Amino acid sequence: MELDLDYKMIERLSQIFQEALLLINNAVYKVFLDTLTPFLLPVIHLYILILGYKIMLGEVETSQKNLVRFMIIFPFIILIVLDYGSYTYYIINPLLSIKSYLMSGISMISNESDANAFKALDDMFITMFKFAASRVVNKSWWDINLIDMALSLLLYFMYGLLYIAIGSFYIISLVIPNLFFMAGAIPLAMYAFEGTKGITSSWFKITITYLLYGPIASIMMIFIFYSTKIVVATINENPLSIFFSIFVAGALLVMVKMIPELANGVMSSMSSGGGDMPTGVGYGKTGVQNTVAAGKAAGNLISKFRK
Repeated sequence: MELDLDYKMIERLSQIFQEALLLINNAVYKVFLDTLTPFLLPVIHLYILILGYKIMLGEVETSQKNLVRFMIIFPFIILIVLDYGSYTYYIINPLLSIKSYLMSGISMISNESDANAFKALDDMFITMFKFAASRVVNKSWWDINLIDMALSLLLYFMYGLLYIAIGSFYIISLVIPNLFFMAGAIPLAMYAFEGTKGITSSWFKITITYLLYGPIASIMMIFIFYSTKIVVATINENPLSIFFSIFVAGALLVMVKMIPELANGVMSSMSSGGGDMPTGVGYGKTGVQNTVAAGKAAGNLISKFRK
């Protein structure tokens, strides 16, 4: 039973969505920027004037942190936010390039895949459809019984769900981060002020989480490909072997559904690992201060007893 499956659905969808994103990215970003600019520039100017006045009066310490904010952070944020070309060069392109590099590199682990991760997904699942159905039921449709036909169709259905699930996460990883990039002017501008830096951090974490869907889905795709290949290589004429193949496909489907949880887990571990450092330093300072205070209190108590 030979299958002729040449239609590349996920690859074609990715091309359509990429073309659409290219058409609207700049225009949508400009809308957000036009909304933000009348408020951002006056606020930045006022903030700098007030802070400079306080520094002159000695009310604010001219620490290295403040100098870095004035000399580096403020100019960089203004450059990034107000110029879409700089925003693309410094923010969007590096993040998308890293994601594409990881997806392509992981997809090329198999010699049967392509450097284009979307095309590789189509090619691999066409191969797996042939593995899962043609080799399991190596007969023409007219010669198999109804049970074999039903099991073969069920196997097709299971691998169809796997294909749609992996493809959906690929498309999500392509589209959703770009939508967040379009609205990036506002959260990036919030990084200029100490009290609103959390908005930038939340925006960045959400964007990275969706970007991680692509590489994690690529790992799952390679795992599914080789798992299916191993299962098919062990299949014999025993009618129960197709049940085992269906069970494996179901287990793989459950794991694929965990991709969002895995992406959230990776991002949470990264953010908590970095975010806890200042907190840890704060706790360390508090601990030292408490220890010193306790030592002084103990010293005073001992002095009283000596007297």
